[in-house]
Amino acid sequence: MTFLYSIFLAALAAASIPILLHILNRYRLPLVEFSSLQFLQKLQKRKARRVKLRQIILLLIRTLALIALVLVFARPALQSGEATGSAASVEMVIVLDEGITSSAESKDGQLLKLSVQTCLDLVDLAGRGDRITLIPASSPQRAITVPTAQRELIVQRLEETVPRFVVPDIDLSLAMADSILDNSDLFNRELYLVSPFYGSAWDTLNRSASGEMTRCFILPTGPKKLENLVVTDVKLKSSILQKGEPIELEALFRNYSERPVQDALISVYLEEDRVAQASIDLPAEGTVSHSFSIIPERSGLLAGKIKCEDIDPLVSDSRRYFILNIPDSIRVLCIAPDPVDSLVLNAALTSDRTGLVDMRWGDPARWETSLLAGYDVLILAGVESVTQGAAERIGEFSEQGGGVIIFQGIDSDLAGLSRGLWRRLGFSGARETIGSGNIVWGKIDLEHPIFSGMFDKKGSPRSPAFRFAIDLATGKGDRVIVPLANGRPFLLERQVGHGKALMFAVTLNPESSDFIYTGIIAPLIFRAVGYVISVGDDNSREWTTGYGSHWVLPLSRAETAQLETPDGNSVDLSPRPVVGGVEYAISLIEQPGVYNMRIRERILSRFAANVSTTQSNLYRIDLSDLTDRLDGAIVLRSENEALTEEINAIRFGRELWRPITALFLILLVSESLIGRAWRRRKD
Repeated sequence: MTFLYSIFLAALAAASIPILLHILNRYRLPLVEFSSLQFLQKLQKRKARRVKLRQIILLLIRTLALIALVLVFARPALQSGEATGSAASVEMVIVLDEGITSSAESKDGQLLKLSVQTCLDLVDLAGRGDRITLIPASSPQRAITVPTAQRELIVQRLEETVPRFVVPDIDLSLAMADSILDNSDLFNRELYLVSPFYGSAWDTLNRSASGEMTRCFILPTGPKKLENLVVTDVKLKSSILQKGEPIELEALFRNYSERPVQDALISVYLEEDRVAQASIDLPAEGTVSHSFSIIPERSGLLAGKIKCEDIDPLVSDSRRYFILNIPDSIRVLCIAPDPVDSLVLNAALTSDRTGLVDMRWGDPARWETSLLAGYDVLILAGVESVTQGAAERIGEFSEQGGGVIIFQGIDSDLAGLSRGLWRRLGFSGARETIGSGNIVWGKIDLEHPIFSGMFDKKGSPRSPAFRFAIDLATGKGDRVIVPLANGRPFLLERQVGHGKALMFAVTLNPESSDFIYTGIIAPLIFRAVGYVISVGDDNSREWTTGYGSHWVLPLSRAETAQLETPDGNSVDLSPRPVVGGVEYAISLIEQPGVYNMRIRERILSRFAANVSTTQSNLYRIDLSDLTDRLDGAIVLRSENEALTEEINAIRFGRELWRPITALFLILLVSESLIGRAWRRRKD
C-alpha cells in the first residue's frame, strides 16, 4: 500500500483526542441515598458496566472516524502489478492525431473534438511539479512544452486545434516524444497517444522500452469503425480536349463498409455547375468505376470535382478535384527546312475550321537559338541535325509539359540525332534506313486516343505505301502506336516529364511514300498535335495535401506570384529563373480544393489538391497488436468518465478513498445514533 498524499498522515495524531477527552471526562455516577445500602451497591455496579461499555463503543467510533477522515485526505492505494510510480513529478508527453481522419464525424461529434477533450482531461491530471508536452502528429515541429503552472498555454493550443488534411507523421512524433522522455530529469515519465487509430499511419509503428519509469498509454477516441464512401481517383480518358466536344472522365469509388451501398448519388461539377449525375451501386468492401461524359462550354483551365452527394462521415475524401485544360488555341512552332514539308503541315493543321491551331514558322537557319517559351507544341519535319544546346532546350520544353512531334528527313544525320536530341527525349535512336519494296502498316492500336472515334468498329484505315523509313529502336517506356508490317515502329510515343513526344519513322516527302495523298494524314497530324498537349494519365496539375510541389511556368520575366488557396487566402511565391521559364515552389499543400496561381489579376495556372486516400479506411487498427509493437503499452478507454482514476490506479495502485469515505460516514451516523439513544436513557 502507498499514500498519494502522505503529508496528511501526520494528522493521525488527532485520533488521540477522543481518548484524551475520555480520560479527562470519565463519567461519575451521582450519589443517590437509599434505605438499603446493599441494594444501592448492586445497582451501581450494573449501571457502571453499561456506561463503560457505551463509552468504549463511542470512543472507538470517534477514533476510527478521525482516522478514516485523515486517510481520505492521504488517499491510500493498493499497489498493482502495473503500478510502478510514486508521488514524484511526472513528465507527460501527449501525441495528438489531428490528421485527415480526425475530421470524420461520428454520432458523438467530430473525432478531433473528442480527442481534444481527452487531452484536456489529461492536462487536468497534471500536478504540481509536473511538465506537459503536446505534440501534434501532423506537424510535430509545432510541439510545445510547459510546466503545470503554465498549462493554460496547452489548453489554448488544444482549443485552437483544427483538423489538418495531411497524413500524421507518427514515426517522427514518437521519436520526438522518446527523446523528451529519455532526457527528462523527472522521475516519472508518461507517453499518451490520443487518436481514432484509423488509417495506415499506425501500421508500421514500433517502439522499444524507454526506461523502467516510462509508461505508454493508448487512448482511442470515437467508434471502432465508420462506414466511408471514397472517390479514390479521377482519370481523364479523352486525350484531345476541345471546347464544345464531349470529354470522358472515369472515376473510381471505394466502399469501406461491411454492407453494400445502393444508389449512391454522384455528381460532376465544372466551375461549380453540375454537368453530370449518376447513381452507382457498390459491393461491401468493394471498388467500382463509372464513366461520365461532359461537354465544356468554354476554354481555359476549368476546375471540376466529382462528389458523393450522400451523407458521409469523412467529407474530404468523398469528393475529388481535377483541372481540365481546354485550349483556346494550340500554339505550334513548326521547323520544316523543306518547302514540301511546310506545305503538308500547313494543309493538315489549317484544314480544321475551328481555328484551334495557331501556327508559327521558325527560321530553318536560326531556329535553334529561338525561345520555346510560349509554345505548346514543337514540330520538327526533315531537320537534318540539332545542336547539343538546342537538344537540351527541347528536352526541358517537353519535361515542363510541351509536346514534341518529329518527322524524319531523307538526309538526316541519324547517328548525330540518336546521340543528341533523340537520346535527350529518351528514345533509343535509329538502327538503319529501310528502303526496299513497298512498306505498309501492321496492326494499328485503334484504342489509342489519337484514333479514338476516328474509325468505326469494323473499319480500319488503308495503309499508305512507303518506299523509305527509318528503323527506329524501341526501349523501356516506348509505346508503339502504329507498327510497320515488319514489326518495326511507324509511330512511337514516349512520356517525357510532364510532356509527350511522338516520333514518326517516315518523311513527309512524296518521293518516299504516298502518305501525303491519303485521307488520313490531315486528321492524324491534327490529332497528334492535340494529343501531345493533353495531360492524359499524367495528371500533372494534381497535388496531394501534406506535400510540397513546384511548377515551372514559361515566363520571360521572373515576378513574384500569388497562390490563392481554396479558402480564399493568398500566399506570395518567390520566383526562381530556370531553363525554359520561371520556377515557383510551394512548401506545403494543406487544404483540398482548387489553387489559383496569379500574377496581379491574371491566372497563370490552376491546380487540384486532394487528400491521400491511404487514410480512408475508418476501421480501427488492432490495438492488441499495437500494444505489442509499443512494448506493452496500456489501452485506456478515453470515453471512460473515470479516466483520471484509471490513470492514478495505474500510476500508484487502486485507490481506497471511496470505501474509506463511506466508512467515515457510517461511523458518523453510528456515533450520532448511539449518543442520542444514550442521552434519552439518561433523561
